[in-house]
Amino acid sequence: MLIYKEIIPKFRNDNAIQYLEAAHDHLESKKDDSDVDQSWFDLFVAALEHVSKNFLIHLNTNYERLLRVNILLLEEIIER
Repeated sequence: MLIYKEIIPKFRNDNAIQYLEAAHDHLESKKDDSDVDQSWFDLFVAALEHVSKNFLIHLNTNYERLLRVNILLLEEIIER
């Protein structure tokens, strides 16, 4: 519930990439585990949508951080 009540509503352009990376890393570390909390998937999707929706802002203000994002994630962001 913390993710739904405290984290997702507080996404900002300066922290959304950080949440996206954290959720991605967590899900990657658990990819062989069938018991992954749904909230991590929801956090990942919400962060991905936020970063995608504000891509031009991130490109201008968080360029270096954006370049460190996993290439497959970056492709998904650009496609959205």
